Amino acid sequence: MLKRYLLLVAFSALAASAQGNPWLGTWKMNPAKSHMENIPDVSAMATMTLHITEQGDKEVLDFKGVDVNGKKFQQTLVQPSKGGKVEGPSEADFDAAILSVPDSHHWIYSYSKNGKPVAKRIVTLSEDGKTQVAQFSAKLPNGKTMIDNDYMEKQ
Repeated sequence: MLKRYLLLVAFSALAASAQGNPWLGTWKMNPAKSHMENIPDVSAMATMTLHITEQGDKEVLDFKGVDVNGKKFQQTLVQPSKGGKVEGPSEADFDAAILSVPDSHHWIYSYSKNGKPVAKRIVTLSEDGKTQVAQFSAKLPNGKTMIDNDYMEKQ
């Protein structure tokens, strides 16, 4: 009986490791399904590719794209797989980003400037692992809310 139990545990662990991390891989933004409101032209992306790799207990997110004005964009972020402070370049609008991981299909980023919350991004991975939607919102100086919903498809 114990031998069967240990065999079952071993096969379960093997199956779990074979599935791997569904976030890893190359993702491409589908502009037709993405939605933006009140985005300054300097921020709006026309194309974007995201490549996610794993380094130990962290994920490396490499973004490349072109904004609506034809300017190329490239950025690399490093985040703890189980949540915590995101490493990478800060922006004029925020100086810290914290990731929380409530489950295997959600990443929630909280952005702050001088310790005060300024923006939030909720990334949802589909059950089949083929799409992810990143919903970003932030208050602009004019009082409007900037909305950027990026619909990404796994390549």
